Amino acid sequence: MNNEVQHGMNQQQIETLLAKTRIDLTQIINQAGINALQYIGSHPVIIPSEDFDSAESCNQQRLKNKISSVLTNYLKCNYESDEITQNEFIINADFTKLSDNHIPTQSISIRPIVMKLKRPLSIPFFGPEQEQLLPVYYQVTVNIPLIINSKNTHETEPLHSTDLTVTTVLTTRYLGLQHLISSFNESLRNLGPFWRTMTLLTNVYSMARGYRHYQTGSPQNIVDNNHLELITNLVFLFEEALTFGGINPSLLIDAVKQTKSVFSGETMNNLSSVNSLTSSDWMVSFSDLKESFAEETSTDEQNSKQQLVNISDIASSILWNQTSIQLEFINENEESKIVTYQIDSSKSLEDTVKEYQDKNWVLKGSFKGESVQNQSTIQNINSIAESMYTASFSTEVNRKGPCSIYEGEHNGFPIDNGSSSWVISNTTRMSQQTIPEKGTISPGSIVFEEVYTIEWTRSH
Repeated sequence: MNNEVQHGMNQQQIETLLAKTRIDLTQIINQAGINALQYIGSHPVIIPSEDFDSAESCNQQRLKNKISSVLTNYLKCNYESDEITQNEFIINADFTKLSDNHIPTQSISIRPIVMKLKRPLSIPFFGPEQEQLLPVYYQVTVNIPLIINSKNTHETEPLHSTDLTVTTVLTTRYLGLQHLISSFNESLRNLGPFWRTMTLLTNVYSMARGYRHYQTGSPQNIVDNNHLELITNLVFLFEEALTFGGINPSLLIDAVKQTKSVFSGETMNNLSSVNSLTSSDWMVSFSDLKESFAEETSTDEQNSKQQLVNISDIASSILWNQTSIQLEFINENEESKIVTYQIDSSKSLEDTVKEYQDKNWVLKGSFKGESVQNQSTIQNINSIAESMYTASFSTEVNRKGPCSIYEGEHNGFPIDNGSSSWVISNTTRMSQQTIPEKGTISPGSIVFEEVYTIEWTRSH
């Protein structure tokens, strides 16, 4: 009876120990998986190498590799030296069953958890589907070999050996967001709601404008680019609302402003505001014009003639800092004058324009003058490039084959086991690998490698 009670108590202690171990390893796998998904989400593989059928399988393999690495290190630190105990029992990882003392990725299975997405609105024929099954989470299952021993015994054979199955759900919605974005992208690329709505509205728009032109002779252009731009932006918001069930507020505000501007006939031209002032007060601040702006690289003749004072254009700084601005004025006799304004001048641009307006000159337009490279932007681009593309350099030394020993004569001399230093006697390059062909490079691949055979000798 006592043996049965003792056996039951031992069994309960072992089950408790396994339960604690499962909870502990579940947290480690979950944390490693979430961190890996966060990195993979910001650095995804879009075009896989030949070793993978798709980008999804490649990214899943990257997830498995990360979980395997973190879990192996954790087992070596905590489950190798009798650190996890429960009363008289000790639990350790059975590294004898692991190849190279490492959790193999083959023992890690990843299964997507599918959930039903129900959109608040779906239009027949236009789509998208109101109810759609999308993978949202990853379920990760790992088989870990464990052995349980007793503190009181020193037997070579373990008391209990088992493969513990640990399952966890990676509670990050990267997978669901990825499929939503892919669905939105497919709709924009294929004949989805975006192009169907765009085709319908543009056909109705062009037919209405064409009929009006046929009846009245106006407008001269049946299609107005400003109207088409507005239609495109509104249809884009419509597609976003259908796919995600919501609209970006900032895009909605911009669309409302653009709609008001198109239907009211207002133009986003600061030059008209300057020339239409009825008082001496300035409604446009020229202080921002001292900020640098991008150099116009286009050689289009029309663009070079229509460069007016546009604060949003002049103030934007990308690759070039503007050092001067060419201001063109015209008087009542249609005579024009070009004035060069230096941006670093102590005299403000506002005072310069006002000075010529007081002389009955009207500001007609502006042109970009001299410019210099924006060094801060170049530094930012270099910083981004360094963070996006990383490489490492390493050297691996493998000793192959036995040492060659050539015995000398020791007649009359004692052997004192002394020796000289190792000296490189021969170096031969065996092979060299240069940069692989474009499209064959994958994360972790070798882009340059040289293999040498080196011989060391020393005398005894």
